Amino acid sequence: MTRIPLIALCLCLTGCASIQQQAADWWDRQTSTVEDWLAEPGEETVEPEPDPTIPPPVAEGPCESGQGSQTFLWKPRAENDGKAVVLLPARYRRSQIDSVHIEGGKRDGEEPRNVYCPDGRNGNRVHVRWGRKGSGYGEKFQVVVVMQDGTRHEWTIKDGGDRREIR
Repeated sequence: MTRIPLIALCLCLTGCASIQQQAADWWDRQTSTVEDWLAEPGEETVEPEPDPTIPPPVAEGPCESGQGSQTFLWKPRAENDGKAVVLLPARYRRSQIDSVHIEGGKRDGEEPRNVYCPDGRNGNRVHVRWGRKGSGYGEKFQVVVVMQDGTRHEWTIKDGGDRREIR
């Protein structure tokens, strides 16, 4: 007598699991993407992985307006950490910059520690922070900014230990 309720319980649980799976499958079909609808039968769609070389989009903000100081500034010693910092002209928006690096001098090919927008300070310019004092980069080198469209912009620094403003 106790076997009948146990068998009934097993059948119910098996049936319930099947109903739960059917409901889950129905929901998946209702929430499928356009790519799924366009895919060939039996073909799975795969979400593309984000490209790690592309910086995340930057919301409109002070460094995205293009308005502000249009002067390039090489500071050999920043006030906060004593290391070199570049302030780019405001027309170079953070969201459009692909990379920044040094060409020539003692540190050819070196990339910055950080490229960021400091919330509108210093003339709405993108800041590029480097890993050493300006004198550590030597003489006659270029700061190179490569934009996402492939264009390059270069500024020549005659002596890394000297402050340099280029209009």
